[in-house]
Amino acid sequence: MAKQGVQTLSGRCAPRKTALQICLGVPSSPTPTPHVTINRKMDFLLAPFKKVKEYYAKWKAFKANLHATNKFQYFLVDTAEAIAVAFVVVILILRPTTIQSSKIFSGSMIPTLEIGDRLFVNRLVYHFRDPQRGEIMLFYSPEKDRRQFVKRVIALPGETIEIKAGIIYINGKEMLFPGVDVQRDYSYYPQTKIPAKSYFMMGDNRGNSDDSRHWGFVLRDQVIGKAFFTFWPIDRIQILR
Repeated sequence: MAKQGVQTLSGRCAPRKTALQICLGVPSSPTPTPHVTINRKMDFLLAPFKKVKEYYAKWKAFKANLHATNKFQYFLVDTAEAIAVAFVVVILILRPTTIQSSKIFSGSMIPTLEIGDRLFVNRLVYHFRDPQRGEIMLFYSPEKDRRQFVKRVIALPGETIEIKAGIIYINGKEMLFPGVDVQRDYSYYPQTKIPAKSYFMMGDNRGNSDDSRHWGFVLRDQVIGKAFFTFWPIDRIQILR
């Protein structure tokens, strides 16, 4: 049955008041028309953009005033703005395909990387070339548990590796990593040939690193990217080598 209402002078049927509304003297709420409802929704959705537009106009006015009164401060503010915009572009736009940020959760790369360090990983570089010895690489765990590890590339596909009392031999020759602070141990690893499209990875903290000596080789398709820069904490910002 259709709802009944009170006939108004305009000929429309207004909603009938309830007994409670009559007792309290509350006027019946008019039924909003569809176009009014749509306009309210649009205003609600556009409100954040209007706010951003207002703030940006104020920011432009602030910069214009600064440019007219203090050129040096204007230069500093303009430079900071450019850096901030570049950072947002990297994090929000380029990150999914080219840059990834990762956090260190273990001490296997001490002292190069400490627990809690945050670093940037270049996800694009290995699409154009293969990993090279000595590079710090982010990859998926060979144990296929979707964990991500950070270790150093030690041996490449087709090479032979052997470890005697902590000393690494590649194709029968002792391998050193100049400039890298390696925490040596006295482990042994039998002479083994690295399969095609595979890499032998080790942590710089050799005595406290779960690496290729334990879970084997890292396959080419498990590689994520090259770690190249630590950005946090501030006192540990560095280009990785």
